[in-house]
Amino acid sequence: MDRFCEQLADDLSAFALAEVDAVGIAAADRFTGAPAGTRPTDLMPACQSVVVFACKHLDVLTTTRNLDCQAYSQDVVNREVLHQAYRIARFIERHGFLAFPLVASVSLRPFVEDEALAAGQISLRHAAELAGLGRIGRNALLVTPEFGPRVQLGAILTDAMLPADPLLETHPCTGCHHCIIECPANALREPVSPDAYTPVDRERCLAYRGAHGGQSPLGYKDACGICRAVCPVGKKDKSEVVISL
Repeated sequence: MDRFCEQLADDLSAFALAEVDAVGIAAADRFTGAPAGTRPTDLMPACQSVVVFACKHLDVLTTTRNLDCQAYSQDVVNREVLHQAYRIARFIERHGFLAFPLVASVSLRPFVEDEALAAGQISLRHAAELAGLGRIGRNALLVTPEFGPRVQLGAILTDAMLPADPLLETHPCTGCHHCIIECPANALREPVSPDAYTPVDRERCLAYRGAHGGQSPLGYKDACGICRAVCPVGKKDKSEVVISL
């Protein structure tokens, strides 16, 4: 690892943290255990590093059980993550490296022609875990020590060989089961072992959201966020704020 890349990583983190809430770096070779087709090098063969960042949702919108508030928060933060992904990618590009931004729920066409792979080809929550930002909890979301699961993730693939951040050793998820017990779709299950990743039952989750999900005045629909709202990790010691849209 040359000194230029080490300095670039320091400068990049400082630049990103001026506007995002957390940033970490994972070496591309940390993804070797991911299923074929979901590794950064499957999308960008020259990729050496994955820069992952998190933007925090506002507490007033995501510690409430009001699903319209959850939808509005998703709309607002999705737009912010898209902006920040471009901003950070341009910083990397200005330093002479390739940079490919990734955000949730955005089509990658024309780079990925198969519609089934057009969004979500690379799991941002797993990338964030490999970059040391947090660990995947029993709600199947990334849980960060500072903000719990109330973050939205973005990533940038780059051919810069940046020093990787250490993995988070302590698991922020307390195993309280609030998310499992209170999921209105019964889409979450207890893991086989405390640290095992147990994906959400996608069909149950989507069915509930389609029938009962919140709607944002900005256009996002079929939102839920109960598992995010009830998680105690990173919550401020305040009563739930009740608002309506």
